[in-house]
Amino acid sequence: MMRLVRPGYTLVELVMVIVIGAILVGVVVNGASGYVSRKRVSNARDAFVYLAMRARAAAIERGRNVSLHLSVTQGRITVNEGCSAGGLELERLHLEDELHAKVEAATDPIAVCYSPRGFAIAAHTTISAPTIVSFVIGKDTARARVAPLGQVEGVK
Repeated sequence: MMRLVRPGYTLVELVMVIVIGAILVGVVVNGASGYVSRKRVSNARDAFVYLAMRARAAAIERGRNVSLHLSVTQGRITVNEGCSAGGLELERLHLEDELHAKVEAATDPIAVCYSPRGFAIAAHTTISAPTIVSFVIGKDTARARVAPLGQVEGVK
């Protein structure tokens, strides 16, 4: 008697393909979530650096003092006209609500007041030495350095 051969895959072959696919998807998803977390924390740091640059640029453009204030306890960054936190608010970013990042720094609050020439005014700046500000999401951390002359930059 002749046996009929059917073309196609066996059930065992199909199950093996599905298992291998599931393992690969699990590895990719796990790696992607770490990437997303690292990217989010660097976005928080970059937002802080950007607002510092905007504060300096606003002081030059407006011909008036403009200040950058970072409240570590509140997790909030504000850019105000004038050297006090009570001046006209130009920009605000709440790090925990908008970017889900916690802020850590040795000094709280950090304030830098830029003159119309773009330099920090020492009498209205709350730091006297370079200060590291850390932005934390989960186990990922990104850092920025704030110098007394008003320079703010991301740190590796």
